[in-house]
Amino acid sequence: MSPTNLPEGWALRPLPEIAQINPPLGRAVDTDDTPVTFAPMRAVGVEGGGFIASETRPYGEVKRGYTAFRAGDVIMAEITPCMENGKTLLVPEVPSGVCFGSTEFHVIRPEDSINGKWLELFLLRQETRRDAQRKMGGAVGQMRVPAAFLESLQVPVAPQTEQGRIAQFVEEISLDLNAGIATLQHCQEKLALYRASVLKAAVEGELTAAWRKEHPDIEPASKLLQRILTERRQRWEQEQLRTYAEKAKRRQRTGRRSTRTPLHQIRAACRLCR
Repeated sequence: MSPTNLPEGWALRPLPEIAQINPPLGRAVDTDDTPVTFAPMRAVGVEGGGFIASETRPYGEVKRGYTAFRAGDVIMAEITPCMENGKTLLVPEVPSGVCFGSTEFHVIRPEDSINGKWLELFLLRQETRRDAQRKMGGAVGQMRVPAAFLESLQVPVAPQTEQGRIAQFVEEISLDLNAGIATLQHCQEKLALYRASVLKAAVEGELTAAWRKEHPDIEPASKLLQRILTERRQRWEQEQLRTYAEKAKRRQRTGRRSTRTPLHQIRAACRLCR
């Protein structure tokens, strides 16, 4: 993306100019007993799905060995495949305003002129994630996005009021889309139940009960099935007899002595199979 492709009033700026990357918490917590929000990697939904299973823990339990961030920060998973899956989140308002979470998060703290939702949407772009994937390093299965990738990012920045307006519009579309997906899933569940009830009614004869009552002379299904089996067996017997008869004629023409079962014995065997 180049400055010439941007709308009027927009600017392409390096991420370090508009946000702090992996900053310190910068906010005091009263005591070790103070409850704070704890967010392991599983607590962050994919594709910007928000917090889905955050926990509350005492500050003294998580103040060391975890990544610290606060409401208004944007956290982005740095490890594969969580980054590719879009585990990026604008941290909402939480009790005490302080959070701790997985060490596999990068923390981006936007400046006052940058809408956090705007920054979250930029980091969730497929193009941004593909670029981050190309810059990953480390062992296979444990590859991570380095902080240097974030430091090199160029972010298109709209005027502050426009950032908020666009972010709100995208949020409304996302809510409508989620509602549509939920409705579709509900319809699929209803359809499965309806299909099962129709199959049950068909097997038990409920679908044709009224029709059969109006047509009492129609051959029952049990007799129809027996008739079909009888006709199939007769056709098979006729085909077997025809095949053996043709073979017998060929042997007579060539003068070879028959070692086959006599035709009358074949007929008797067919009768036994009935």
